[in-house]
Amino acid sequence: LIKDAFSAETTERHILMINQHHILSDGWSLAIFFTELSEHYTKLSQGQTAALPPLERQYVDYAWWQKSWLEQEQLGRQVDYWREQLRDLPPVINLPHDRARPAEQSYRGARQVIPIPAELGTQLNQFSRAHNVTLFMTLMSTLSLLLSRYSGQNDIAVGTPVANRSQKQTEALMGLFVNTVVIRSDLSPALTFAQLLTRTRDTALDAYAHQDMPFELLVEALNPERSLSYSPIFQVMMSLQNSFVEHYQLADVSVSPLDISAQSNVSRFDLSVGFNSTSEGLTGQIEYSTDLFDAVTIQRFSRNLVYLLEQILQHPERLCAEFDIVSAEERNLLVNDWNQTQRDFPDTACIQEVCEAQAQKTPNDIALVFEQHSVTYDALNKRANQLARYLIDAGATPESAIAVCVDRSIDMVTSLLAILKSGACYVPIDPDYPPQRSAFILQDANCQLILTENALLEGLTQATMQ
Repeated sequence: LIKDAFSAETTERHILMINQHHILSDGWSLAIFFTELSEHYTKLSQGQTAALPPLERQYVDYAWWQKSWLEQEQLGRQVDYWREQLRDLPPVINLPHDRARPAEQSYRGARQVIPIPAELGTQLNQFSRAHNVTLFMTLMSTLSLLLSRYSGQNDIAVGTPVANRSQKQTEALMGLFVNTVVIRSDLSPALTFAQLLTRTRDTALDAYAHQDMPFELLVEALNPERSLSYSPIFQVMMSLQNSFVEHYQLADVSVSPLDISAQSNVSRFDLSVGFNSTSEGLTGQIEYSTDLFDAVTIQRFSRNLVYLLEQILQHPERLCAEFDIVSAEERNLLVNDWNQTQRDFPDTACIQEVCEAQAQKTPNDIALVFEQHSVTYDALNKRANQLARYLIDAGATPESAIAVCVDRSIDMVTSLLAILKSGACYVPIDPDYPPQRSAFILQDANCQLILTENALLEGLTQATMQ
C-alpha cells in the first residue's frame, strides 16, 4: 500500500510504500496494521514505550482450527448448502462484448472510475436504512439488475469477498482471512425492485452464514463446467469497502492514502465493480478485461449503473423489467441521432454508380466492416467490377435474374454490386431456406445464374434438382 505523508510544519512530502503478498494480509489486516503503526509512531516520537497487548489467538491457531473444521461434518453441510444454492447455474453471464472471448484468459485489464454524485451516495444510505437492508445489498441488487438487462438472462450470479472473521478472536489478527461467496439473483420479469432487494438480503445473510467454505474447495466440490476462457461459477465480482480507516495521524505528520489503482493493468474477472464508502461519500470503480471490453463500453456501463441507481431511489416498487438503463439523452442519441441515416442521392444515379463515385472520391476510406475484416471503397469497387465482368462473360444481361445465396459477409455486398454492374437483377435466397423453398424461388424467378459458396452448394444442388 502507498501512503502519502505531509509534515504539519513543513512542505516536505514523503511516500511510504509497503509491498505485501496477499497471503500475508487482507483489507481488514491493513486497517489493523496502520492503526497500530499510528499508535507506535506517536508513542515513540514522544519518547514513550510502545508495546502491543498480547493476542488471545494467533493466525496459526486460526489455521489449525480451519484445518480441523474442514475435516469435520461441518464441511459437508456447507457443501450441501452451496450445491443446492448453485444448482443449474448458467456457466457464464453472456454480456455483450466488444470482442470475442479468447480461448484462454490473459488477465489483461484496466480500471475506470464510476461517476457517483456525492448526493447519490447519501441518498442510497438513507434508502437502504429505510428498507431494512445494508448499502451492499442495495448495490448488489442494482448491479444484478443491470447485468440481467445487459445479458438478457434472469439468472445472475455475482461473487463478492467476505471478511470471514466470524470468530471474535480473529478481529485483531493480521493475516489472510478473506473468502469469496456467491450471491445468486432471480430477476423474474414480474419481480419489483423492492422484492428483489428483500431476496438479495435473505440470500446474502444465508451466504454469510455459510462463508467458512473456502471458495477453491467449493469449486472443487461442485466441479462446474470448466473453461480456460472464463472463471468458474461467476465472472463478475462486486465489493463494498467500508472498514478501512481513512486518515491516520503519525504524531505531527498527517497521512492520507495515495491512489495508484488507475495504474493497474490486470483484471482477474470479466468485470470487478468496487465501491468504497467513506465519510466523504460513496466512490466506485470498475476493473475490466481489456480482451473483452473497450473503455467506451465500460464508460457507458458506469453511466447506466448510476442512472439505474437514481431511478431505484424514486421508484422502488416498479417492476425490474420496467426500469430504463439509459437516460433520456442517451436514448435520444441511440434511437434518433444515430439513426439519422437518410441521405439525398442523385435521382439519375443507381446505387452501384454512387459507390463508384465514392471510390473515386475517397478510395482508401473503409467501405465495409464485417467481424475482423474490412475493405476500402476502392477495393470493393474493383472486386465488384471483376465479378461483374465474369457474370457478363457467363451470359448475364439486363433481362437476367441472378440468384444470390451466401452467408452475411463482405462477399455478399460484393455480389450484389457486381450483379447490378452487369445490368442484371439479383434474387436473394436465404441459406437457411429448405431446399423446397429455394427450388420454388429459382423456378419462379427463372434464374439463369446462381452466386453461392462451396459450403452451401450441396443444398442448392438439391434445390435445382427438384
